[in-house]
Amino acid sequence: MKLNNTIIKLGFALLTLCLWVGCTDDEGIDNREHGYGYVQFKLHKSGTLDQSASQMTRAEELAQLEYLRDARKITFTLRHNMESLNQTLLVEEADKDVAEFGLRTETIKLMVGDYEVIGYTIYNDVDERIHSSSPDEKTVVQVAQSILTVQPIEISVKPRGKVKFKLVKDLPDVTRASIKDEREYTFDEVKYADINLSNIRTGELISPEYVKCTFVMDDKGSSYLRCDTIVDAVAGQYRLNQYTLYDNTKRILTTVDTKSDNINYTVGNNETEEIDVSVKILRSADYINDYIYLKKIWEGLDGPNWSWVGDAATKGSNWNFDRDVDLWGYQPGVSLHSNGRVAAINLGGFNPKGDIPDELGYLSELVELWIGTHSDDSRDDIGHPSDYDLSYYNTWSRYMKGESRAQYRWELNKEELRARYRKKGSAIIESNIRKDEAIATWSDRRKPGYKADKDLVAVRPYEMIDPGQIANRITSLPPTIGELKKLEALYVANGLVTEIPAEIADCESLTDLEIFNCVKMTKFPDAIAGLKNLILLNFSSNRTISGPEMARGLRVLFDGESKDKIQILYLADNNLGDALDNSADFPDNAKNLKKLGLLDLADNKLKTMPAMGDDVALVQLYLDNNRLTSLPKDFFQMDDCESFSASGNQLTAMPNIFTIDTEYFIGDVDFSDNKIVNIDGYDMETMELTADHDGEVFQGIKATTLNLTGNRIRGGFPAAFSLSNSDVGNYNLCYNQLDSIGAKGLKGLKYTTSLDFSSNSISKAPEITTDFQLGQEMPFLTGVDLSYNRFVDFPQEIFNGYGITTFFFSSQVGVLNEGMPNEMTYPCFTKWPSGIEKYNGLKILKMDYNDIRVVTTFPEQLNYLTINGNDNITITIPDMVCSKIQMGMFMLEYETTQTGISGCPALGIED
Repeated sequence: MKLNNTIIKLGFALLTLCLWVGCTDDEGIDNREHGYGYVQFKLHKSGTLDQSASQMTRAEELAQLEYLRDARKITFTLRHNMESLNQTLLVEEADKDVAEFGLRTETIKLMVGDYEVIGYTIYNDVDERIHSSSPDEKTVVQVAQSILTVQPIEISVKPRGKVKFKLVKDLPDVTRASIKDEREYTFDEVKYADINLSNIRTGELISPEYVKCTFVMDDKGSSYLRCDTIVDAVAGQYRLNQYTLYDNTKRILTTVDTKSDNINYTVGNNETEEIDVSVKILRSADYINDYIYLKKIWEGLDGPNWSWVGDAATKGSNWNFDRDVDLWGYQPGVSLHSNGRVAAINLGGFNPKGDIPDELGYLSELVELWIGTHSDDSRDDIGHPSDYDLSYYNTWSRYMKGESRAQYRWELNKEELRARYRKKGSAIIESNIRKDEAIATWSDRRKPGYKADKDLVAVRPYEMIDPGQIANRITSLPPTIGELKKLEALYVANGLVTEIPAEIADCESLTDLEIFNCVKMTKFPDAIAGLKNLILLNFSSNRTISGPEMARGLRVLFDGESKDKIQILYLADNNLGDALDNSADFPDNAKNLKKLGLLDLADNKLKTMPAMGDDVALVQLYLDNNRLTSLPKDFFQMDDCESFSASGNQLTAMPNIFTIDTEYFIGDVDFSDNKIVNIDGYDMETMELTADHDGEVFQGIKATTLNLTGNRIRGGFPAAFSLSNSDVGNYNLCYNQLDSIGAKGLKGLKYTTSLDFSSNSISKAPEITTDFQLGQEMPFLTGVDLSYNRFVDFPQEIFNGYGITTFFFSSQVGVLNEGMPNEMTYPCFTKWPSGIEKYNGLKILKMDYNDIRVVTTFPEQLNYLTINGNDNITITIPDMVCSKIQMGMFMLEYETTQTGISGCPALGIED
């Protein structure tokens, strides 16, 4: 048909030419080469045009060209006017896949006439002859003058197609002998596959190895494995012989022989066939049994009405069983082992209801179980919202990140306790100067008046659920929990569980146990004393257990199987101090816990504490908000101690329980918010070390920070620390009753870096004498806070050492008629300190809420200055400082109402 079209087009062209010649007297110019035409050959596979491929002999099949793309050059033998000629043509290059659909040769010029194709020989890219043949039927090329003729030539090429694979699930009811699992595995664990198929007629194999597989869950409740590898195959019928599956390390999961199943596929010529390989998933597999148990647990705990609240899953989510059974383990709050067995379950956030079914104990590979945790979110349908967020400390989150409990247990719990008992910090000590707080307008944050505001409310990010509130309605654990031999962590919290089954003692791997805020529990669970490997116990906020019962249960625990293994013990917010016999509130056999490192006894109304001796070396101890009036001498061995907090008690003297006779430092020591007026082993009146009731003088302390905020210390800064050669980096004595600093108290504090004496009644700095030079006595002092005191004159002596970089001197307050009903306060500091511009090391200066009038010389060396509340101030900003302000290199805090500020239009004050 194409040849006829060519002839018709040629005739039409000649007719047009004749008409044009007949209509003009101008013979014109004809540069065409007369008597020649053009030919291009198009190579096709046999059977890809109109006719069908014929049945070939084996010899003919072997003579076929392997791939059409291999043809790089072809020599045609043509017959014209009884003469033969050979024409060798290059074959145009094409993509190897596109090439199988046809190739074109280069174009040749031949004399007009008919040419019969006698035969052809094909060569590859290195000029090797790879195929010779002749057309099955007489093939004549008709060459017309100046016309391009495209001549199809069928080449005998093996018909080929492409094969890609998709692994689909087969869930047989019985085990097949042909399955050879190396170990139990899940469908999504398959990452690679070997697939073996054979051509039924020729026996030719398709056997790609390590085909990469991607697990895909569809929207119909099923799943499959997508394989992106595509392989070439001779067209024909194929049988699946075998497949082998591998995990991500290319370790064999299973090998399945499928020859007897007669699974056949057809591969068409120039077609891509997707082959479904059925992977047998055994319904009897242990992991599928686990999933069936999950459904039983879900049904037994009012599963259809579950709705998640928390950070472990999407809010409002629930478990879904409307899918293939091998996918039942893919639930929010469920974690699986690599072999599909259930590894961890988080139930509490779904608000489950009722008794946990026995099937829980059948999950033999369960490692972690959360039935509520102390960081649960409160629920609108049960409890009430909380203002705090402890999600960072959520053990489930850490578990899901793949962190080993052994690695994160200590750091996680230390961080959480620091957050829970964090006090309002000292800005000097914490260097808590933040540029983003330097806002021009301060008035809306300013408290009225100039008197110190003793705002000592602790910032305590307590549990999400307030004690007494609940976040789930689980009422009991099954006795089968004792069958969970691999269970390492159990969290029971914020629910209605009344008791812990005695069988829990059989959980031989249990190391971490939390029984928190169980609002119906009235008896201490003695069974936990039978646990052999308990390391962490959180038994906090169980207020429904009486003090005597709690003390009794702890005595049992401290004599129990894990007394030599317990390291972390939370007992906060209980009723230990309510023991009826007025004996020691905390059991003295706590000294049995030789490895105890973290102890939280805050909020227990404790009146006394026993001495635990040198065999117990605590790293962190929290005794906050109890009723302690003293602490025993041999409290514990403190060499490893990092945090010691006894804030909010009724101590009248700082206890003499520390020593400088150690190479170790305690991180933070906190005696804030007590009633301390003295230091054991020191006389406040004589300012000398004096033997205490045990005959010992104050032994000193080594600590990073000593916090004595909010006590009743009078007079000057105690000399007990200098006389005992204490080594403390930061002292915080704000909100006491100090009226002086005193050279004796500061003498010898060589390694101190900051002093916070704010909110006292100090009016003078220590005098500089030949015996006292502050810079020599305290060479590392860099920060001092004297705000909310009574200075009339600027304490130049503080800068004697030129090492101060941060100085707070806000709100100096004068008092009229002190102690009288008509007491009045007023800002008593009015004169800008002359010479302050000479202190080159000073970078941060706070002078808020004084009554400074004229700023004589501007301290250009600063990079942070606050002058809020100085309503009558007159200050001219130097050009250099103004430029630094504009570039963000100098931070000036002021109020837009302070119209006496000039020299820097960028501040927006001047008109």
